Amino acid sequence: MFGSLFMLISFLKMGGNNSSTSFKISATNNNSNILQIWLWLSLFLSFSVKTPIVPAHIWLPLAHSDANVSGSIILASVVLKLALYGFIRILIGILQYSTKLLTPFVMAISGLSVIYSSLSTIRQFDLKVLVAYSSIAHMGSTILGAFSNTIYGIVGSVLFGLAHGFVSPALFILVGAVLYDRCGSRIINYYRGLTNITPLFSLFFLFFLFGNMGVPLTANFVGEFLSLLAAYQYNIFIVSIATLSVVFSAIYSIFLFNRVSSGTLSTYVITIPDLFRREFFILLPLVAFTLILGVYPSIFTSHLEFALSSYVLFSISPLSFTKNSNS
Repeated sequence: MFGSLFMLISFLKMGGNNSSTSFKISATNNNSNILQIWLWLSLFLSFSVKTPIVPAHIWLPLAHSDANVSGSIILASVVLKLALYGFIRILIGILQYSTKLLTPFVMAISGLSVIYSSLSTIRQFDLKVLVAYSSIAHMGSTILGAFSNTIYGIVGSVLFGLAHGFVSPALFILVGAVLYDRCGSRIINYYRGLTNITPLFSLFFLFFLFGNMGVPLTANFVGEFLSLLAAYQYNIFIVSIATLSVVFSAIYSIFLFNRVSSGTLSTYVITIPDLFRREFFILLPLVAFTLILGVYPSIFTSHLEFALSSYVLFSISPLSFTKNSNS
């Protein structure tokens, strides 16, 4: 509610100044630079809560831990991507002058968010909270790509957000709908050696953890690579530090799989059924989409590049950042 209030106030101000709530009219209206900066800061605060970015991130792990599986799926696959849409469509597409001026600030806070959330993920002992903190790190990488001032950086951020919408809900299904519903616990130390009794679950778990790490042949790898590469060309220092998240994601993902699936069977888990047919057919399309976009991403990026070249390219060109210029 706190973040949405700033968004509402900003939209009311923009609509009042432009006598319209149209995106096109708002992009071509000549607002003063000071007003545009205040609108940008207000909207950025709102989108930072919804992304979320550190330090406005603490609500997400609590929401995931208290929500049921369907709520976690909707939150990870849809809600977190709305802020990315707002960054691209409004901040980059409409408030071009302020975006050009404040991009170094966005890069700094996004890099901080990626590193802080990655380190926090390593320290977690709750299955759902661990996946939630990893989502914060991945969304920080998408913002780095979106504000890189390049077409392929924005394409990478959108692709990374889409890939995250496949992998993260799958992980919530595995740790929430399978492990928690069968065993009644989300504590990582409660589990061990599930490969002995649930081999199909362990196979899906390993695949989606690989996707969460961003290994090649997954859509996460393509999106994260493009996002970080584009941001690296904008600011080498910040993105070099943020790239450490790739190592951190491997640390917590491999640890999680080894702890849950490897070794001898835990004494707390006598026997649980493997994936049911319904769960298998829910996860199978997510595997297919993750692999298809990882092996042949141009099936998606070619259409996205065409749309961005006709809309965002002119918005982020250097000419559009001059004072009182039209988009």
